[in-house]
Order: sequence, then structure tokens, then C-alpha cells
Amino acid sequence: MADVEHSLSPAVSIMCDIFGEKIVTNARKHLKLDAVPPQYEIGADTVLILPFTARSGSTFASNLLSKHPGFGHVTEWFLPRRLEILRENWKLETHNQVMQRIFDTETPPAFASKCSRTGLLEAVHLGILDQFRDNITFFVIERHDKVAQAVSFHKARVSGKFHSDQPLQSTVVPDDFDFDEIYRYFTRYQTIAKQLMTLGEAFDRPIQRFWYEDFSENPAAFLQSINQVLGLPADTGLHAKVDVIKLRDEINAQWAERFREMLADRGLAE
Repeated sequence: MADVEHSLSPAVSIMCDIFGEKIVTNARKHLKLDAVPPQYEIGADTVLILPFTARSGSTFASNLLSKHPGFGHVTEWFLPRRLEILRENWKLETHNQVMQRIFDTETPPAFASKCSRTGLLEAVHLGILDQFRDNITFFVIERHDKVAQAVSFHKARVSGKFHSDQPLQSTVVPDDFDFDEIYRYFTRYQTIAKQLMTLGEAFDRPIQRFWYEDFSENPAAFLQSINQVLGLPADTGLHAKVDVIKLRDEINAQWAERFREMLADRGLAE
């Protein structure tokens, strides 16, 4: 194992152009990498990357794909803290070795990972986007209603409950509303969503965008697109069910309405 500087690979250079050199360079600090970029062995012909921003329905999408016969378990595989937990559990030296172990077990017949911006950058430094560039398809997970998305994230931060299977750490009350914080998330999601949609052209790979509001109501259309990419019969896995519970309530609706009113009062565009 070694922590040495490598010259910029093609994929790293692309990410620097999209997200900026500073954030791309900093992402590498979270990883324990092989001294020489590895050549992974993988049984899958297709590598599906699902870029997303927080509270955009990525958990719903990955849960759905995990129950599809074309995939193993689908999660945010490239997240640094997940890689580190697996490295320690499996007693491996580097996160590259962790990824090889994952590829050995999670590729029947395709591999998929959802990716926040952080996950995308870690995937680049792990060498995945360079090695599998010709096999990658991007399915960007996005949410039409960026206000609801930003409100949802602020509420999750306050409550400590980001997913339905997590315990509530703090009760949320209407006075926890914070326009500045919600606006910060709101503008961040708009910016990152635009950046994510440039991945297809930048890597010269297929890219599709799927809206949470659509696939949460009609999962079959989303799964049919998956089947088309994998070359499977159109009806494969269409009856998969998810066990994700939506966490919206009256506070979400109240905050969204209040936020929109304040946007208008301040002359800011939605």
C-alpha cells in the first residue's frame, strides 16, 4: 500500500473540468489506494452509475434495483466510510482491494452503484471510471421539485432521520424552519444537477435522467429502461417492490409553502 501522487488520469481530468480541481483533489485524501492503479476483474458487461443529489429518491431507486434479477445489492458502494468499514471488516490493506471483493460478489450479470458527488469523485480515484469507461451507463436520479428536496434535507438534518429505518434523534417543530439553510441546499442541488447531466457528453457514454416523482409512482417504466440497457426481456423484474417509507408530513408542506413565499418576497427565482 502507498499513498503517492499519480499524474491525472483522463477521468480525473474530466471531473476537474466539471466540478473543479480543488474538490476533486481533496476527495482523494479519504482513500487508501494501491501504489499502482489496479486492473479490476469483473464479470459484468454493464456498469450502471446512478449519480444523485440528497433527497432525490436514490434510496428508492437502489432498493428497486437490488430486487431486480440483473443486479446484486445496489447501494452507494464508493462512499469512503463504507469502503473503510469493509476494509477493516475484511482485513484488507487498500480500498482498491475492497472494490475487487465487491466486484467478485455483486455482479450478476451487471454491477450498479448509486453515487453522490462524493461517490463519483471517489470512483474516479479508485480507477473505476477509467477502466470501465466503455461499459458505463449513467442513470441520473433527480427530483423535479427542488424546493421539496431542499426542505426534506433540512428536516432530515434537524431530526437526524434521513431514512425510514433510522431512529428519530430530535423532534422537528415548525420553528426549526431556516430560510438561509434551505436556500443553500436549494441552490446547491440546482448546480450539482446541471453538472451531473454533463457526465454523458464528457465521458462519451449513454446518459438518461429519471425523475423521482415519475419512477416512485411508476417503477415499471424505470425498470423497463434498465432492461433495455441490460438487453433483458422488457418484463423482467417489473413486479419488484420497495420497502422505503416516505417521510413527508405537514411540516414539509408548511416549510415548502413558506419558503416559496419568501423566495417571491425577495425577488428570487424558483
